[in-house]
Amino acid sequence: MEVSEISYEIKKYSKKYLKSCAKLVLNTWDFHSGFVGVKDNLDIYITYVKECLDYSIHREIIVNENDEVCGLLFGSIENNGIIENMKCKVSSLFTSMYQLSLWGLGKFGNRKVARQIAATHRRVDCLGEEQSDLFDGEVNLFIVSKELRGKKYGYQLMNDYVEFCKVNQMKSIFLWTELSCTYTFYERYGFQRYSTFHDKSLTDGKKSKDNGFVYCFKIEQE
Repeated sequence: MEVSEISYEIKKYSKKYLKSCAKLVLNTWDFHSGFVGVKDNLDIYITYVKECLDYSIHREIIVNENDEVCGLLFGSIENNGIIENMKCKVSSLFTSMYQLSLWGLGKFGNRKVARQIAATHRRVDCLGEEQSDLFDGEVNLFIVSKELRGKKYGYQLMNDYVEFCKVNQMKSIFLWTELSCTYTFYERYGFQRYSTFHDKSLTDGKKSKDNGFVYCFKIEQE
């Protein structure tokens, strides 16, 4: 008996996929092990996805036959005009209020530990985005599930974002990643390593070598 292949569809993100996106991040990265007393780790990842969405204009996902998210790419336009930038800031404000409400309800467990983790996240994010003004866009969140890797879905998501950048007359994009991530994908795609940095909270943080990487990609306008 033949086993039918699972079909996947690339589509635009909508709010109904928020939890599914968070589950994909949860199954890919470990952001929760440092927290203490958290009853539902998904709250941590929902908050993270909302943060990535705040400044992302390009939002694309891959879903399977069960309408579960198996891949995603959220990308920004760094200089998107006063009105659009204001919308992003308002969205970010609402996310901050959402985070504060979860913190107050104890959803992040021990509050002191949660504050320390949030401060670390902000510090590392600042290191990764220190030179963001030099680029026209950023890949804010990019994940492809393990079962889709090696099947060109990651390339398709990145191709779609690059095409979006071309339409919006953008000349360059960047992203930052760290040692434990599959950063070789970016090199195969054509990204160039722009700079590196070190932070004790990232993989091999106790060693002196850099463990954070900033990559850039030049958009070729046709």
